[in-house]
Amino acid sequence: MKKILLLLSAALLSRPAMAAESWTVKSPMPVAVTGAAAACIDSYVYVAGGVVAGSGVNTLYAYNVYTDTWSTRAPMATIRNDHFLVASGGKLYAIGGYSTSGALNVVEEYNPTTNTWTTKAPMPTARSLFSGAAVNGKIYVTGGWPASYAVLEEYDIATNTWTTKAPLALGKLQLGGGAAMGGKFYFLGGKNYANTAFYDTCSIYNPTTNTWSYGPTMPVARFASGTTYQHGRIYHMGGGQGYFAVPNFNNNVYLDSATNTWQTALACPAKRSYAMAVAAPNNKIYLIAGADSAGNAVDWTHEYSSGIVPTTAVNEAVLPSVAVQLFPNPAHNGFVVSLPQSAASVTAVSIISLTGQQYTAAYRAHGTEVSVQTAGLAAGIYTVIVTDEKHRYVATLQLQ
Repeated sequence: MKKILLLLSAALLSRPAMAAESWTVKSPMPVAVTGAAAACIDSYVYVAGGVVAGSGVNTLYAYNVYTDTWSTRAPMATIRNDHFLVASGGKLYAIGGYSTSGALNVVEEYNPTTNTWTTKAPMPTARSLFSGAAVNGKIYVTGGWPASYAVLEEYDIATNTWTTKAPLALGKLQLGGGAAMGGKFYFLGGKNYANTAFYDTCSIYNPTTNTWSYGPTMPVARFASGTTYQHGRIYHMGGGQGYFAVPNFNNNVYLDSATNTWQTALACPAKRSYAMAVAAPNNKIYLIAGADSAGNAVDWTHEYSSGIVPTTAVNEAVLPSVAVQLFPNPAHNGFVVSLPQSAASVTAVSIISLTGQQYTAAYRAHGTEVSVQTAGLAAGIYTVIVTDEKHRYVATLQLQ
């Protein structure tokens, strides 16, 4: 039997807690890039496309948030920058963007299990410099370049079809930030085509009623900010005003759903625009790459911790509970995950290698003890994800 050493387990607390906010410098990207897009699936933040050394690329990099390591994955079929990338249903969707031929309407789906890309139905409106969000199995996109793209378009993942919805009231917005919260799509800030107007608006789309409304005005108008959702908050990080968002900001704000107000988050160590903010299942947010105060592409990876330990794990990437413990089980070629007493029925166990290969593991649950088989796995570092009806338990282990 392989010896199993516990490298890291998610520290999951059984009662509400609050720690200090913090930023930590992590391993840089393999290249300096701007105009890229990012999204997270399980242990990995994926960064697709962008501009490297003045040229567009079709690369895909994967960052393991538990091991602080970068790896290269299969490239997209399309070279693109200033596009949109979103994760839904365990897959990535790269939409639109810009190439030397102009704005794109190309949609590609990435399957991390097979490390392959598949072309999907094209977006009706070719555009770049836009944003969107995934809500309940559908992807919403609006804004962009080069025309008056107030049009909102909905992509149904299950049927691979596009539908036009109610337009964004302001229209012509570029480089706004998009995120989903409470079953709605939030579109924040942005600029006009001429770089003469910068917006502090919070526009909210309700898919149920196909209507837009306004939320509270942001403290500062900005565009090219990293935007993501975590723990009932939408974070809006960095960005700026002026041509190419220079000068740019290192201050960060968030919209708190509990109070419906904007609050200030801890400033990032460096000013940047066009950076990608992505919430990950280790209870952290990653602000990656972008452009510095001089407009130069950077390879920075910064990790943000809000200090929040969530009080409920329903629909959250990390659940609060006691520590997940892994240890060798001498009766099996595998290991045991000890779950908290509050755990529900286990529905799946996944094991993911450093290269992103995902295995659906055989397991047997005995109350809160889950025996997981490792037959056929080579020595190495793996991320283990145990899912029950409400929670996700994440830990990292080493097989030797």
